[in-house]
Amino acid sequence: MKIFILLLLIPFSTWAKIFKCELNIASPGQTVKANQIQNFVKEVNFDTTSKQGKVISLGGINIYLWNKNFYVNLKYEEKVRNLSFTSQYFPARDSFSLEVKPHYQFKCSSRGAAKRVVSESKIDPQQSLDKYQRNLWIKTSSNLKFVYYQKNVVDRMRPIIFQNGMLYTADSSRDIQGNWCIFNVQVKLDEDTYINSGSKLQVMSFNKLSNNPTHNVYAYNFVDIVQGKKRSETSRYAPFSLECKIKKSQVFTLDLFKKITGNRLSLYIAKD
Repeated sequence: MKIFILLLLIPFSTWAKIFKCELNIASPGQTVKANQIQNFVKEVNFDTTSKQGKVISLGGINIYLWNKNFYVNLKYEEKVRNLSFTSQYFPARDSFSLEVKPHYQFKCSSRGAAKRVVSESKIDPQQSLDKYQRNLWIKTSSNLKFVYYQKNVVDRMRPIIFQNGMLYTADSSRDIQGNWCIFNVQVKLDEDTYINSGSKLQVMSFNKLSNNPTHNVYAYNFVDIVQGKKRSETSRYAPFSLECKIKKSQVFTLDLFKKITGNRLSLYIAKD
């Protein structure tokens, strides 16, 4: 049975961007002649401001892309196995992708800013967090409750939103112009889901998004796309992402992160 991995993020605003998308159905290590490449690889450009959708079809696979409600929406269809699913992506990202193992890959990317990286064993609480991108972990300092019954959610994704030390659901009123973080998990049961205090979640990738005129978005992802694994997954939930929307007039430091989350989450550096 083949497994698919989705990256799904909740949007903060709209961004104008053109993604170059590619569907690749070649098997790993397969040699494809130049005159046959069109049978295995197909590309399309997708404009996040366009009212017209795009479709890319190859080898019995159809992928539909369209803009709606400030998301990039995607629908995957595979006729042979009668497989179909949909997802939504954050348009401010530099890239997004999905994989249907063992060899169906779809990825979209646009040109992003260069990242500044430092190699440290400990995070300076006064330093900007975008300098720390390697060997990152998130640790919970209190029990976190992900409410199952929320209206403004997609599929089985359930968020907790942190702001000024308080907790909110996707349906709660809050100051969207302030600083806040949203923690997304995929729940597996039709009930409230808990992450216990002391749980450690490995960050697989980090991305700083600066397209918004007033805020930066710091995105920590828990999905390992290369190996097709959801890291830190349990029988009850799979962590997907932690995103913090921070005013550009402020530096996103560990101290600010603790203030936003009410010390319920800690970010630290450790080896695997």
